[in-house]
Amino acid sequence: MQTTRRDHSLLAIAILAVGTTTIACSRKTTSSEKAEAVASGAAAPSPPPAAGSAAAPSPAPVPSRGAPAPDPLETELLAVTRRWNEALARRDAGALRSVYGAQVRLYQNTVDREAAIKTKAAALAASKDYTQAITAVEFDLRTADRPKAGFDKKWTSKGKQQSVRGSLVFAKEGGQWVVVEESDTKTDERRARAEANKDSCEGLVVGVVMSVPEASQILNGPTDPAEGHNSNGLRIDGGPPESPTFAVAIHENHPDHLLTLAWFEVDPRTGKVTEGLDKTPRKADPALVEKMKAACAK
Repeated sequence: MQTTRRDHSLLAIAILAVGTTTIACSRKTTSSEKAEAVASGAAAPSPPPAAGSAAAPSPAPVPSRGAPAPDPLETELLAVTRRWNEALARRDAGALRSVYGAQVRLYQNTVDREAAIKTKAAALAASKDYTQAITAVEFDLRTADRPKAGFDKKWTSKGKQQSVRGSLVFAKEGGQWVVVEESDTKTDERRARAEANKDSCEGLVVGVVMSVPEASQILNGPTDPAEGHNSNGLRIDGGPPESPTFAVAIHENHPDHLLTLAWFEVDPRTGKVTEGLDKTPRKADPALVEKMKAACAK
């Protein structure tokens, strides 16, 4: 395919019925040819019908079934997927207002619709040549209220082309399907490694941030169950080869969303840790920093 960020078209399947014409040769088949045909497993040719005998009727043609009707749900979800892709391929973050839900999980950060649009607009402004395209779109409809689209995503940013298997999760709001999660396999795998193995590169990046006193204070700060704030948590994003640094966010856990409290950026090569957009330097445990550098260098 190549839809542009990527246009994916439904393909109509045309089934062509091809008739086969049998041509009868008048040359007689010799006995040696018959024996050779039997030895090779081929059937001997049938003798021509006797003069005056009725020819055997031709078999009735099998009617074509035609192309199967597309699944109505997949058709709706494909339209939303196309609008999402086209908005980003055209660098039009505002067009995502009709695509995103009230709350959107952008990779590992859950934000409201306006914050998601501002995040995309900032990313597009930082990469003047950004464009994208998607191919091989497929849908997983097993979770009826949160179906998922998977696709191959290729994008260009700052002169560099990259690709990944991306995904969107949908939900119905106001009777319309909208995107409530946007991610890719690399982000999902990175998060899984960090959670499963504390001695992995990703796990140690999280450990380094947790050793920063300012981060620990935020992570272990007060909660407010009456307001749905039951706990705090961490999530990791970025990292090589897509980005030279990792971003670790501390957030409040709410039943229907995450509320980001702080971001920390970690350079796995130098061990440098900074906080926030102003990149305030923070001091982490030196032993953990060295361990992280060694793990991330592998």
